[in-house]
Amino acid sequence: MLFFVLTACGNKTQIVSKNLKVSDIITFGHFEQDNDLSNGAEPIEWQVIAVEKGRALVISRKGLDLKPYNAENDLVSWENCTLRKWLNDEFLNSSFNDEEQKQILEIINDNPDNKHYPTGFTNSTSDRIFLLSTDEYDSYLKTETDKLCESTAFAAAKREKNGITGWWLRTPAKELNFGAPGAAAFIEMFDSSIDYFGGLINDSDFVVRPALWVKQ
Repeated sequence: MLFFVLTACGNKTQIVSKNLKVSDIITFGHFEQDNDLSNGAEPIEWQVIAVEKGRALVISRKGLDLKPYNAENDLVSWENCTLRKWLNDEFLNSSFNDEEQKQILEIINDNPDNKHYPTGFTNSTSDRIFLLSTDEYDSYLKTETDKLCESTAFAAAKREKNGITGWWLRTPAKELNFGAPGAAAFIEMFDSSIDYFGGLINDSDFVVRPALWVKQ
């Protein structure tokens, strides 16, 4: 797999190849990963999971950070959650320079409801960075290697454990235990199954595995 590199201020600008295919691994953008702040952010590795009509869908190979789906313990949709805001604002602007951002497409995401625990949250959203939905997870990730997610050292340090971990999907859920009003679906760390019942909406024990569409 080929990609082109242009010199830019600070980290190098990474130009995505026009010849991507499913299962390719690319580096694109930068984010702190080795938990050594003195050496700067590391290039992010992404796996190509779909290619169509001059664009490619990629997902980070590792769980980059530990974040709640929403900061407050409330019933909330992907449209309004704080994780979506973080991905499309702070993460986008800190991890990708201007030239790289031009390669990231803004797309309309359909947001089908949780098929087992309906929430009524089905508004579409306009996103540049997002999480996979439960339907996209089933459609695009076919092998156990694709589904398993390892934390970066940076994320692992926040939860005091490393290795394979659970990761958020964007599909909301209804959590009825512990008096919590809301939750979101996630991928189980042990068998890579979808947990439709969901993790507590403000739980900080799941990693973020961003996805985005890039121009080819």
